[in-house]
Amino acid sequence: MTNQPPPTIPACLITCLSQARKPTDAELKQMAQKIWEDLFGARDGRSWSEASRQSPEKSYVYQMAAAALMGSILFEPGSSVSQVN
Repeated sequence: MTNQPPPTIPACLITCLSQARKPTDAELKQMAQKIWEDLFGARDGRSWSEASRQSPEKSYVYQMAAAALMGSILFEPGSSVSQVN
């Protein structure tokens, strides 16, 4: 038996919370993509790659991902998580 998270919980979420650290840019994107798929993918089939980088929806999803991984929104939409102090 392996110690894998359920497929509904991204590994980056467990890793960041268990290590009490900020996510990498890749982890933030992974969490945002998972949220996007849950919100929009099943409903209307829009993929993450189809959405404009500057779309309001993508900004909101990145904020949700940051809140999930860090417990708060600590950055401006469109900025890199590595720029967070």
